[in-house]
Amino acid sequence: MKAVVQSGIHRVGVQEWPAPVPADGEVLVRVRSVTICASDIHMFAEGNVGGVAWDGPFVPGHEVAGIVEDSNGTELKEGTPVVLDPAVPCRDCDRCREGLLHLCRNVKFLDLPPIHGGMRELVAWPAGSTFPAPENLDVVEAPLLEPLTVGIHAAELATGLEKATILIAGCGAVGLCTLQMAKLRGAAKVFSSDLIPERLALAQELGADAVIEVGRQNPVEEIMEATERLRTKYEQ
Repeated sequence: MKAVVQSGIHRVGVQEWPAPVPADGEVLVRVRSVTICASDIHMFAEGNVGGVAWDGPFVPGHEVAGIVEDSNGTELKEGTPVVLDPAVPCRDCDRCREGLLHLCRNVKFLDLPPIHGGMRELVAWPAGSTFPAPENLDVVEAPLLEPLTVGIHAAELATGLEKATILIAGCGAVGLCTLQMAKLRGAAKVFSSDLIPERLALAQELGADAVIEVGRQNPVEEIMEATERLRTKYEQ
């Protein structure tokens, strides 16, 4: 199979790699689309992300969608469009036993050592972390469900969000997803801040009530002034 392989900083190419063989409980997925996360860019440009680095050639990409090629005895039917949860919890550590699977101490993550990522034709992945894509969603767009779930989770964790005034710092993919989820949850006023004007423009298109360009504007001063105006308005 063909795979996108990073062999060094700023060194990426297409190579022939052996096709994976699914183990018990895994399915074989023919990859249809992979998005590029900021972590992939850090690994490409700097050779590590969050202090984690590869010591040899590796396949990047963890936001993945595709079609089940081999169900391997699992309940997922061959031909099913699916998305992959890149984080596979051990389900045995104290965090997992508490139900905090996202904080697993022994998590296995697609595209972090020693697991190669999804920028290849075939990926073998645990069936329990492989989910059918919504029928009305193109499989090419389906990898965006991964960052969307982060925004959903953030909005679910935020108590008292309804009718609240909030700030979302950063208008990358996750920040913009969180913005939309906050509005859907009933946030009354959402401020969004970023360094990049184009991102701020997109935040406004997606529902931000006000935007702050960090570097040109002081976020603390802007928020204090704006919320003071709001407080005065409500007191009147």
